[in-house]
Amino acid sequence: MQKNAERAQIIYDVGAHEGDDTGWYLKMGYRVIAVEANPDLVNKLQLKFRKAVSDGNLQIVPKAVTGTGVSEVEFHVTEESGEGSVYNKRLLEAGWKFKTIRVPATSLAALFSEYGMGLYCKIDIEGADIPVLQTLKQNDLLPFYFSVELSGLSLSELNGDASSLFTALDIFNQLGYKKFKLIDQYTLATVSGTPFYSKQHNIILRAVKKFCKIVGVYPKNMLPRNWYNKVYKHDFTESSSGPFGEMLLGKWQTAEQMRQIIKERFAEFDRHDKIRHHIFWVDLHASM
Repeated sequence: MQKNAERAQIIYDVGAHEGDDTGWYLKMGYRVIAVEANPDLVNKLQLKFRKAVSDGNLQIVPKAVTGTGVSEVEFHVTEESGEGSVYNKRLLEAGWKFKTIRVPATSLAALFSEYGMGLYCKIDIEGADIPVLQTLKQNDLLPFYFSVELSGLSLSELNGDASSLFTALDIFNQLGYKKFKLIDQYTLATVSGTPFYSKQHNIILRAVKKFCKIVGVYPKNMLPRNWYNKVYKHDFTESSSGPFGEMLLGKWQTAEQMRQIIKERFAEFDRHDKIRHHIFWVDLHASM
């Protein structure tokens, strides 16, 4: 009972950035372990959440999370936004200017061991999500809910070999996670087995959405981000990961169902939405 009670209170925010998600988790009453490698952002987090830190509700871990087992790594930080990664490939492809620094490093298993079994772990570390996830084992102190960016690869790489889209799903399945949801991060919509990206260009649907926003009505099947904002009285910005677990809209899917959903929705995105958005930006949520 004690272990379950402690677990229910802990959330890991791996890649906390400016604290959009951290603030939401604190608002919901959780104890947060916020992991951020960029020293400038760490300072901002400490100032922004100094009361939560003082009260013991927030632990800021100033480290990069890797799967290499080293105590220090090179970390690449963009000059424009402060976003960073242990991999510079995505930054180079985007044409961003960045600097390279050395920062302390840790692993997910080490974090879970030090701070305890959590309710949820969010990973958003710019292309390093999957390599970090690959280091976990079934006997690690795994959280009940988990989310990662489905792929850190560019569309050109995915069109060359889309098999990497299923890597996170396969890892979660091997770790014992049995239920899954796919969340479109542009809209926070739960993407399922029915067409989604092709509908986003429908003129009538776009007009209805615009009218709904004007009158302040937010149907959850049309404007999920706005619906979440209203229901939870929180501003889920485009840089936030959004809700998790049972707060998410839509049904949980089995691994096989999710494999088909990923395959179909990526093909649909590639046909209808890649010019507008360039990145197949979806998070995979997993539940025990």
